[in-house]
Amino acid sequence: MRISEPDPDNQPTRDEAQLTILRNDMGEAADEVVAAYQDTIVGELEKLKASDNEPPAADEKRFAHTIKSSALAIGAMRLAHLAARLEKAINNEDAVELPAAIVEIEEELDRYLNG
Repeated sequence: MRISEPDPDNQPTRDEAQLTILRNDMGEAADEVVAAYQDTIVGELEKLKASDNEPPAADEKRFAHTIKSSALAIGAMRLAHLAARLEKAINNEDAVELPAAIVEIEEELDRYLNG
């Protein structure tokens, strides 16, 4: 799935249909796969938080891309769109308020994990 026009405000935190597809495809391993993707998201978010490129550049774009891809895989749709929006802004060399974007991504990840 590609996100050409990120729209986080119109996305659910959790897409249960995507999780059902994953569980049907992976069977008992699905929970391990979801946990691995969650770990990937947390790790990339930590890298994003530790980055010091101002303005954001290739590294931050890669971190956002990985968060987006991992979030899509586990049905974290709003999170995926937030990361896609950040990735697109960096790619377009738009002004990016990186600390605010990180907080928004972090808060959405927390909603996904605890919802």
